Amino acid sequence: MTDTPKYKLLPAGGDTYSEIITKNKYYVDKTLYLRSVFAEDGSSVLLFTRPRRFGKTLLMDMFADFFRLNYVNPSDTTFQQKRFTDKEIMKDKAFVDKYMGQFPVIFISLKDIAERAGVSMMTVSRVMNGHQGKVSEKTATRIRVLADEMGYIPNSSARSLAARSSKIIAVILRDFSDSNPLADPHSSTFLGLITREVQKQGYYVMIHFVQDFSDITFRLRSW
Repeated sequence: MTDTPKYKLLPAGGDTYSEIITKNKYYVDKTLYLRSVFAEDGSSVLLFTRPRRFGKTLLMDMFADFFRLNYVNPSDTTFQQKRFTDKEIMKDKAFVDKYMGQFPVIFISLKDIAERAGVSMMTVSRVMNGHQGKVSEKTATRIRVLADEMGYIPNSSARSLAARSSKIIAVILRDFSDSNPLADPHSSTFLGLITREVQKQGYYVMIHFVQDFSDITFRLRSW
């Protein structure tokens, strides 16, 4: 009689790297993304545009666990050793020595804010994206205060993709000479007034100077 094989659990409903690893659940090893993103890519800002439930939060949580500094004992990487011991990234000793457990990490998600506020993630998402709807002003204020206290910064690029609107208004000014176009009192006054009104409505201003108005079509197509 053969022993029944012991399979790992499927990580249904979980989105934290530590939970999956410490409870011995199935995990598709994506740790080499650490090297490709932080040592090879060179970008200062990254936007992960993947479908819902694709694993974006899990990936970011894995990043956070790998880099997170032990403030009490900065040289202690026991936390990472337990969670990454058999992962592919550990084969790259130079990268591990340089990056693992070496950085302070701030990782805030809508889920964290929702748990603190005692509301659903959808409610937090509506408030943070300016679609308060039926959410009471008291609840919305509590969510905004918590988000600010926790250091949550909405990703404007991601919000633009989701809403299909950048909320950017173009202001195109004629550049008549090599001098500063805003040195002209009329232009600077006009720009100041329009920027103030645009910001009141929750929009942003993008300024472009053109030598010839025939450039306007080209500029608009390139945005």
